[in-house]
Amino acid sequence: ADFFLHTGDVVYPAGGFPAAVVEYNKRFFEPYADMLTRVTAFPVVGNHDLYGLFGQPFRQTFDVPRNHSGLFEELYYAFDWGDCRFIALETNGLFQHVGFGPHINWLDRELSNNSRTWKIVYMHAPLYSAGKHGDNSDLISRLEPLFERHRVDLVLAGHDHNYERSLPVKAYSQDPTFPGLVHVVTGGGGAALRPVNPTPRTDVAISAHHYVRIEIQGNTLTGEAVDI
Repeated sequence: ADFFLHTGDVVYPAGGFPAAVVEYNKRFFEPYADMLTRVTAFPVVGNHDLYGLFGQPFRQTFDVPRNHSGLFEELYYAFDWGDCRFIALETNGLFQHVGFGPHINWLDRELSNNSRTWKIVYMHAPLYSAGKHGDNSDLISRLEPLFERHRVDLVLAGHDHNYERSLPVKAYSQDPTFPGLVHVVTGGGGAALRPVNPTPRTDVAISAHHYVRIEIQGNTLTGEAVDI
C-alpha cells in the first residue's frame, strides 16, 4: 500500500494520560512496527482517543496536516494523494454537535476548492450504521447535505465493531446526475465484535474482524473488505 487510513480508536479502551504512552506503543507502534517503516499512516481521532485532555496524547503521537484551528488543531485535516482528496473529520464532538462555525466553513472550502477526480471523507463516528450505535441524526443533518452537494465519492467510518457498506445514499441532492454516496463502516480492527442489524440502506453488514483495501485507477475505485 502507498499509505493507510485509520478510522479512530487507535487506543482502546482509553487513550488519555497516564496510560497514553504505554497504550499507543501496545496498540499501534508495536503491532504496526514493520509496516510503519514503509507505509505512511493518516489516522483520525476516535472517542476513546479523546479521553484525557481532549485528545492531547493523540495529537502528540501523530504529526498530521494542520488546520490552524487552535483547540481543534490536528483533530480534522485534509491532504491530497494522487488524484484524490482525503478529508479527516472529528465526528465524536465538534462536527456532530456544532453545525456552524470555522470548522464547517473549512470543510466547505476543502470540498469546493478541489481539482482532484476523487473525494473521500473519513471519520470515526458514522452517519449511517447497522451496528450498536445506529444512525446519527445530528451527523446526517449537518454533513450529508454538504457531502451530496459537493459529490463526495466515499465516506469511511469506524466506531461500530463490524463491517458495513451502504447502498448509494441520496437524501438531499436534486441533481439527476448524482448517483448517491456510499458509506462504509470499517470498525473491525481488533476490539470485541458486536452484532449487526441491517437497515433499508444496508447493502452488506458483517460482524467480522477485517480491514478495507482500496485501489484507484483513473475513474475506477475498487474496494475489498479483507477478513482474517
